[in-house]
Amino acid sequence: TGADLRGTHLTNTNLTGANLTGATLAGAEVRGATLTNADLTNADLTNANLTGADLRGSSLGNARNQESAIYTGATFFS
Repeated sequence: TGADLRGTHLTNTNLTGANLTGATLAGAEVRGATLTNADLTNADLTNANLTGADLRGSSLGNARNQESAIYTGATFFS
């Protein structure tokens, strides 16, 4: 979608199946959010805080700056 979600607070938000293709999540607080089956293809994850997020079944293909995102306690697999 290319949405600009830079710096937004999405803590504990239910984003199940969300289409976040190409979205900018730089600096976003996504702690504890449910992103099950979400599409984050080509999303910008620069310094995004995904601590405790549920990313099971999500697509992170070609997501940018994944190495700077925080994934502490995030779930990727069942």
